Amino acid sequence: MDCVDVCSVDCFYEGENMLVRVTSQREIENLVRSGEVKGGKLKLRMPLSAEVTPLKHVVEETVAL
Repeated sequence: MDCVDVCSVDCFYEGENMLVRVTSQREIENLVRSGEVKGGKLKLRMPLSAEVTPLKHVVEETVAL
């Protein structure tokens, strides 16, 4: 069971290889709306870590605009 299964709030978006919290999604949408993104793709990179643990994970995804 993962956090999407137990979360009582609809706060996650699931992609093929990642979970992104709503705040991250909102920031991506704001960036695209601002017009600062040139071209038809946005390459995203999200490092994930957890304090006092050895967790170091990087999620990379290219989003077509």
